[in-house]
Amino acid sequence: ASEKIAADFVRTALFSLWANDCHGLLWWCASDQMHLEHAPYDWCTVERELGLLRVDGRAKPVLKEIGAFRQMLDGLPFRSLPPRTREAVCILTEGQDHWGVAYSTFILAKQAGFDLEFQYASQPVKDVPLYLLPCLEGYLMISRRRMRELLAKVKAGATLYVSLNSGLPDGFEALTGLEPQTRERGRAPGDITFEGVEGLATIPNRGAFKGNFCATRATVLGREADGNPAFTVAPYGKGRVYFLAVPMELTLTQTPGAFHAESAPPCWRLYQHVAECFLKRRAVRKLHPLVALTEHCVDASSRIEVIINQSPYPVRETLAVKPGWRLKRVLYGQAAMDGETIVVDLQKNDACVVAVACRRGERQR
Repeated sequence: ASEKIAADFVRTALFSLWANDCHGLLWWCASDQMHLEHAPYDWCTVERELGLLRVDGRAKPVLKEIGAFRQMLDGLPFRSLPPRTREAVCILTEGQDHWGVAYSTFILAKQAGFDLEFQYASQPVKDVPLYLLPCLEGYLMISRRRMRELLAKVKAGATLYVSLNSGLPDGFEALTGLEPQTRERGRAPGDITFEGVEGLATIPNRGAFKGNFCATRATVLGREADGNPAFTVAPYGKGRVYFLAVPMELTLTQTPGAFHAESAPPCWRLYQHVAECFLKRRAVRKLHPLVALTEHCVDASSRIEVIINQSPYPVRETLAVKPGWRLKRVLYGQAAMDGETIVVDLQKNDACVVAVACRRGERQR
């Protein structure tokens, strides 16, 4: 990247790391190395210009951005940012591309407006209202014991989202409200068409296997071209299970421009649909897919909102505010209350930090 774009990048990265409970950034490296001729610098023809400082000691724009971020932190009325609100856990299962699946799942959740944390299927299931079980692969996906532990939480009222690659869990009808009919390798080119998922018309129909299903209890929200159910929801005890028949997350990881190209389908809308009832619990909500928002609970009546523009273009975002809440203070950037919304003007690759509070007698559940 150019020096200017590198500076824009590090500004976005610093705000994102800070907002998402990360405790530092490592930049490689301190100084440019163009003048060094001995080993190992003689061996490699790249990465000699990654320093924060030029050979003559002058600071590059990226170092100035790091300094400006430090000054911003020092000017805040609190020493550390409270942990962000997290509605969901993504459970990474055996046999899958953990990095690829986690990467897409995290971005889709951010675009949809909620936050998650990760755990492996080998770990005890954390207690949250929403579970994501993306791109199940093979037959050693998750142990029966762990799956029972997870389903007990769903039965008690949690929501579960499942997408498939080559895996097919047992007890499938009880889980999804779908009865498997046949299964074959590969899929014909085409799209999945949605019914009742706001803002989402189609997504690519890709995957290693095609399962053919008959809905027994499930409500069908999306179908393949041949009418086969592909996105459904079914009750499970007091909770519910959303099912997607294709490995959307892995497909997106492998598709250039999948998260930002104008021609890319807004796949994040599917996540927004799954998490809609949990998003309503937030004091502040965003809509723009390239704006990330984290909510940080200070106490029962106040929150810190970190709004980050992940795009290289200025964005004006109108944030929905839950009834009873209001903008209390702008801590960084530009924002103003406009009726029942907060209007935020975000420079490219920059952020806004605001404090919100609820009026006396109001409390967010």
